[in-house]
Amino acid sequence: MAHTHVPDQFTCRAISTGPGQLLIKLNVTGLCYSDIHYMLEDLPLPRMNDYGVRSPGHEGAGVVRIGSGVTDWKIGDRARIVPTWDTCMSCKLCSSDMECHCAQAIPTGLMPPGTYQQYIVSPARYTSRILDGVDDFAAGPIMRCGSIMFRALASSMGLRVIGIDAEKEQEALCLQLGCEAFIDITQSKDLAADARQITDGKGAHGVFVTASSPAAYVSTNAISSSLILFLSAP
Repeated sequence: MAHTHVPDQFTCRAISTGPGQLLIKLNVTGLCYSDIHYMLEDLPLPRMNDYGVRSPGHEGAGVVRIGSGVTDWKIGDRARIVPTWDTCMSCKLCSSDMECHCAQAIPTGLMPPGTYQQYIVSPARYTSRILDGVDDFAAGPIMRCGSIMFRALASSMGLRVIGIDAEKEQEALCLQLGCEAFIDITQSKDLAADARQITDGKGAHGVFVTASSPAAYVSTNAISSSLILFLSAP
């Protein structure tokens, strides 16, 4: 049962699962800036209201309560929600392990209700199991922490990674995760020049952008003109 409360109005609705779906009781949810964009309606995307959605969110973790027609999950399993709620599973992208780019992909928290509520229905095939030893507070947001995973993977692949962010806490995190160096945007007068200095004049071969600030988009072309990968929207 889910409830919605607005001034002078209180409504309840029953939540049921369809074939191949799970009902998950959420323990935690993260806040992604895309959720704010969905609510502000400041991006060229469909509106949440067009689908009757009041709850954004795609970074949840909790416990499976019901699985209709699902054999590889059981009640009590710990699960986390992923940003893509479902895809067509029939196009070329879906058949080549690139279903996140499917033209018919359904974003969690935009078209179906998201994780800003107590319970959520999620397709079993797009629900990720939480490993033992990983708590819910870490498991929920990690599905969107591309920058953290990329730093760790890039370092393990032998790439030289430079972290660019602000404040000492972020510097410590970047270096802990394997970055070779860190550039503080509040101290740097020229990000591209600082990157060249760190790399013996070569500069960056590519830039991986997860910040939603418009300034981040402007500065990336100066840092690298060869490969720029964006994981967010300004």
